[in-house]
Amino acid sequence: MSGKKNTFERLALKEHIEMTKKARDMRLLHEELKHTELMKQQIDDALAQTPKKTAATTGNELKSGNWFVEKILEQRTTIQNKCDFLENEVTTAQEKLSAARLRHAKASDKASERHKEIMLEKENKREADLPKRNIIRNV
Repeated sequence: MSGKKNTFERLALKEHIEMTKKARDMRLLHEELKHTELMKQQIDDALAQTPKKTAATTGNELKSGNWFVEKILEQRTTIQNKCDFLENEVTTAQEKLSAARLRHAKASDKASERHKEIMLEKENKREADLPKRNIIRNV
């Protein structure tokens, strides 16, 4: 292929770069979502392990125990919101990635078609030039 790339080849390369960036972003989102879900599970485990005292306790013990549970519940709510947000972001990233793949495929197809057209034009030009050379040599 010649050193000069046609417009569609450049577009295909650009779309390929965009597609790899979107794939990397989606991979990072998946990793963050997995990490967040692990934290959520750890918070749920911590919440399940909080002691449930049925014996008589003082007011300060009830207050400190309740404060601890409230803080864990706040963290769980925050983590749940983050998980929901990341799930939405992953869905959006998947849509963007599929759109980028589609654009890349279209650009690659057009580049391939254009390359075939150029090769056909060159072949036709060569064939058109051949009879002229033969006529000139015979004269």
